[in-house]
Amino acid sequence: MLTEDLLSVDNLEMIWSGTCKGDHETKLSIYKVFQEVSQYLKNEHAEYILKKLMLIDPEELTVEDLDLVHEIARFSIKSENLIKKSVEYLWTLLYDEDKKLATPQLNELALNKYCELMKSFDMRELRLAVIIEALGMKKLIDNFPTREPGTENYTQKTLIEFLCEKQNLMNTSFEVKNLKKSLEN
Repeated sequence: MLTEDLLSVDNLEMIWSGTCKGDHETKLSIYKVFQEVSQYLKNEHAEYILKKLMLIDPEELTVEDLDLVHEIARFSIKSENLIKKSVEYLWTLLYDEDKKLATPQLNELALNKYCELMKSFDMRELRLAVIIEALGMKKLIDNFPTREPGTENYTQKTLIEFLCEKQNLMNTSFEVKNLKKSLEN
């Protein structure tokens, strides 16, 4: 159905409803099928599945849910928007105080899935923007001029270069997570 473009969102909705019936084995079977065909999913199908996964209460998320988020986002035929949404969702699960995962093991898995997606070839141009936005630095950077400054010392570009090269922004983002985790313990 996928390769012949016969799968509609209505069909997908009917399939997804099987995951909500309370039968764990049926849910796992449907997830397995989604994972096996994830490379053939059209963007609208992948986005539908991601949207449904994002509606699950974070405290009820399972390993299989996180695996499915990762699987539908990791193939290169997906849009940048889908990959970015997946990464942002995983980041939210890791850092948003209102969306805590049930166990430290799920936190570790979410962090690993996040890192794998961030390292993917498809994320190469979005990495920095995603991290800046996730760290809440977008508003700060947007306040700097885009062209050569008059009285300012930095433009948006030079500020980002400074944060990456001198302040090691990429490593700092993960250090913030580890610091927050150690303060909670």
